[in-house]
Amino acid sequence: MGLRQTETLQGNLGFLAAKRLEALAERPDAKLALEAAAFIRQVGCSELLANMDSRVFFQALHQSAAIYLDLLERRSDCSERDTYYLARSKAAPFFDAVAAQANDLVERMLPLLPGEWMRRMEPEEHFHYHMALSCLASGTGDLEGVMQAFERSLDGGESERFNAARALVTGEAEAFNAALKAIIEQRCKAIEAERKSGLFDPYFHRTEAHIFVEGIALVRLARRRGLQTLRAYRTLPEPALEDPVA
Repeated sequence: MGLRQTETLQGNLGFLAAKRLEALAERPDAKLALEAAAFIRQVGCSELLANMDSRVFFQALHQSAAIYLDLLERRSDCSERDTYYLARSKAAPFFDAVAAQANDLVERMLPLLPGEWMRRMEPEEHFHYHMALSCLASGTGDLEGVMQAFERSLDGGESERFNAARALVTGEAEAFNAALKAIIEQRCKAIEAERKSGLFDPYFHRTEAHIFVEGIALVRLARRRGLQTLRAYRTLPEPALEDPVA
């Protein structure tokens, strides 16, 4: 993508985010908050892809997480129709905060996230996955109980996200790297299938499809627990795995 195309893309994303932030200043809206966070995340991904500028990338992730935290702090003013978007597994900005090592935002965000699975709003295993990573990020909570609930929710099925979480708990670096690579491969195949179908979000596919923020967050948690990780993975470029510069 050329310089002019990148500038146009980032300008469009910035405009879309700004319009939603204007509406959010009037009243909280979970759907709009998630959209604004996504557009800002995508600006950061675009800058990382175009210039390998991790500073702007991490700033964007921090801003995305801050928007979501503001929503959580005002969730009592949300309407009933926001319930679906407030489900714990919809909290993509949690990954932004962990990936950007914004520990202050993580600490403030976690107590405000739903502690119960929202039936019909999210798959149960997705809820338990987020709960497990929340325990790992905070160093608190009943991690053993959460992992047991996660495993039960799979009903004997396979999950590379469960394998990654289990490897983080047990400290098995080889198992973690294998699971992360499998998650990345599954994601890339799903994105390619979307692209071939012709039914896809063009902003996502030009930006975030190539930068896997959830994967960056997983690597952060692994390194925090002393696991040996790779310098880079597919869709996890090396600058995105470096420590943010203050």
